[in-house]
Amino acid sequence: MADFEKELHEGMEMPVEVFIRDTSGRELNVEEHWHDCIEFQFILEGKAEQTINAKRYITAEGELALILGGDIHATRCRPGQRTRIMVLKFMPSLFESGGYSFLNKREAVPALSKGQREFLAALFNGIVQEMKEKREGYELMIKGNIFLLMGYLQREKILEPYRRGRRQAGVGDVEGILRFMEENYDQDISLKEVADSLHMNYSYTSRYFKKMTGRNFKEYLDFIRVSEANRMLAESRKSITEISICCGFNGPQAMNRVYGKVTGISPSDMRRLCQGIESGKAM
Repeated sequence: MADFEKELHEGMEMPVEVFIRDTSGRELNVEEHWHDCIEFQFILEGKAEQTINAKRYITAEGELALILGGDIHATRCRPGQRTRIMVLKFMPSLFESGGYSFLNKREAVPALSKGQREFLAALFNGIVQEMKEKREGYELMIKGNIFLLMGYLQREKILEPYRRGRRQAGVGDVEGILRFMEENYDQDISLKEVADSLHMNYSYTSRYFKKMTGRNFKEYLDFIRVSEANRMLAESRKSITEISICCGFNGPQAMNRVYGKVTGISPSDMRRLCQGIESGKAM
């Protein structure tokens, strides 16, 4: 199960992170994780293996990986070859004041022309330089360059914007999402998929859901799955592997990791505890 990364959040004055990841010929292995922010990875040199929502890509110099909020992704680089990746992360809230929520893409790794690669390289380099030098007004310069970047990606049909015409989430919608989760926790579901099906703005729905429940969508989904796993551990004779599949986990290892994070013990320990309680009742 992928981990949730919370380095950027809506409350930050400057919800932007920019850096260059340089392997210097060493192996790089960033395990599967996800976050609420938008992330772009532009390959400056070498090659990288990107896994985005279970699909594998080999990205080379001049290529761009688009990672949107909720996407489960990992990055790996082999040893012996230097790879330099320009990484840009920012929260979607940067754009919502202008009526946009850029949360749709055609391809995670789009095919780019030579001109597109050159334009993006110059733009990313400008953002990195502003962040590095931090001269007067650099925050506005960075935000301006990100707006320019998003406008360019829209114009080139690489990203598609959702506009304010999509309705906002309300209490009834959150209740509907919770019912949907309780009925479909055994499936591979995401808040973006649910928001799209209800024609709601994903970014606003994500924040509203967390405000109303105290958890983000993935955390709440894990809670529901662990609760159902508890019931099955106590009431059924199914194996832990069978229970993990019934509860929507990708196998027992994923269930063990999430279950331990939520409850503090393993599913095997919980089953032994339940069996001990049943034995005591029988006596």
